[in-house]
Amino acid sequence: MLLLANGNSGKTMRRMGFILSGFALIAFTLFFFLDVLQRTLNF
Repeated sequence: MLLLANGNSGKTMRRMGFILSGFALIAFTLFFFLDVLQRTLNF
């Protein structure tokens, strides 16, 4: 864990965090859209 505190690794970890948060946001919107779609199809 101490090695990750280095400058280069820190940038990589931050970039990975941004990518992961972006994927989480996309997945959340996808699941929300599918849920709304299913509810509208049921009516």
